[in-house]
Amino acid sequence: IARTLDMPMNRIRVTATIVGGNFGGKNEITLEPILALLAKKTGRPVKGVFTREDEFISSTTRHPFVMDYTTGVTNDGIIVARKVRIVCDGGAYCSWSETTLGKGAILSVGPYNIDNIKVEASAVYTTKTTTGAMRGFGAPQVCFAYESHMDDIARELGIEPLEIRLKNAFHEGSDSPTGQVLESVVVKESLEIAAEKFGWQEGKGKTNSNKRRGQGIACMWYPIGFTVLANSSAAVVKINEDGTATVLTGTVETGQGSLTVLGQIAAEELGIAADDIKVVSADTDTTPMDTGAIASRTTYVTGNAILLAAKKAKMILFDTAAPMLGVKPEQLEARDRKIQVKNFPQKALSIGDVALQAQFVNGQPALGSASFNPHTVAMDPETGQGKPFGTYVYATQIAEVDVDEETGEVEVLRIVAAHDCGTPINPALVEGQVEGGISMGVGLALYEEMLFDDNGKQINPNLTNYIMPTSLDMPEVEVHIVDSYDPTGPFGAKGVGEPTSVPTAACIMNAIYDAVGVRITSLPATAEKVLKAIQERDQAQPKQIAS
Repeated sequence: IARTLDMPMNRIRVTATIVGGNFGGKNEITLEPILALLAKKTGRPVKGVFTREDEFISSTTRHPFVMDYTTGVTNDGIIVARKVRIVCDGGAYCSWSETTLGKGAILSVGPYNIDNIKVEASAVYTTKTTTGAMRGFGAPQVCFAYESHMDDIARELGIEPLEIRLKNAFHEGSDSPTGQVLESVVVKESLEIAAEKFGWQEGKGKTNSNKRRGQGIACMWYPIGFTVLANSSAAVVKINEDGTATVLTGTVETGQGSLTVLGQIAAEELGIAADDIKVVSADTDTTPMDTGAIASRTTYVTGNAILLAAKKAKMILFDTAAPMLGVKPEQLEARDRKIQVKNFPQKALSIGDVALQAQFVNGQPALGSASFNPHTVAMDPETGQGKPFGTYVYATQIAEVDVDEETGEVEVLRIVAAHDCGTPINPALVEGQVEGGISMGVGLALYEEMLFDDNGKQINPNLTNYIMPTSLDMPEVEVHIVDSYDPTGPFGAKGVGEPTSVPTAACIMNAIYDAVGVRITSLPATAEKVLKAIQERDQAQPKQIAS
């Protein structure tokens, strides 16, 4: 906006309201510079509103991928080599294509130990709607491919789908395709938990008239933060004289509950209640810099910045309280709204009294500021080796479906999800994220599709012909949080936002194959597409002549 108006940045103020429904859609600048220019020229507030058709055509959509997989595997199911080729439809402009393609390429081999890997990835311009940031940044696309491929390999070798995944899955200390040594790896644990809770392989092959039932499994891995690029967050924590605290952060609440989680992180470090924390966010005049609510980075990156700032503010309290209590600062702890001597809680002062002493007697307010940026190493342009992300999360989802062989209609009956997020700062919010991610994954799998004419013009830019799942289409969802701890995260936390939708389409497609024996290789798996595949299956089968 400052560049558009040719004004200094300190003359521009942006305040973000609490909004929902981001999922990548708020990561593009669309109307903002235009509205700012109109407001400057007219001297009046200006509001811009997209119609539904405008929203479809002028905003961005998920990148379509065309993927080809070739895998070398031993007879007992050990993967020794994998070659992947990806072509990404970038739409009319590049936008986030490079980022999406880079992340997709890194993740494309799956969460598996494979010694020999070759990935070729290209983005192309087309005349279609611009593709951009959308929940998962390429991960749901490649997961759909590599997990469908894993089931096909297992079936060819006569190995159970769960078994082949457990044989090849990452473990603690595994090397990623870029040579990064992986920590807090729990993909095997997620597979085992999901299988146990689901009752994997129990009740397979059930039929109900023309419907056939199937089960499908898919696991995934997903990074936290930007690919290599710096994506720092800064924070300020101020402890008030009444024992409450104020947190300043530039991040934006987009419905995921991040401000609640960030407040909890500060409260835990300061030894006060979450209700004692006020979080002030997303005001360029008052809050410090934040890279944004993107890339599932808020809990991990912004949370670490707040944790560091809270530690600094707390140390001022310790330095103030130590002589008052006749001990050294390192002998103190903050707990239950008090600064107390470790292992001697009777010797304590209220945090409010200490903050008052620090500010008005010592002349040093209990104020801490800090920033955090994940440690990454640039990838070698020749070999692709490097450390593109600070940490990763892992998950498994298992779906049960009914497929009507006469109509091709697919009904998802239930999904069991086992997700790793490191330490769950707020388990209820984690479960909500998983349930919401699965609903988006169901849409990707079975319903949502942009249709274009020969000139690249979208022909269904409305919610009448662009079909989305409703609450009535949602299966029964059972969420399990995998026990995990990342030493680089705030209190061991990582993230959960985007990865929750990554394996959903893949496990549904594998369940469809398990039910009716047809492999759907393009999404969504509409009833028409499934029925056509069933008919082609029947035509390919030799017909028996009645005696």
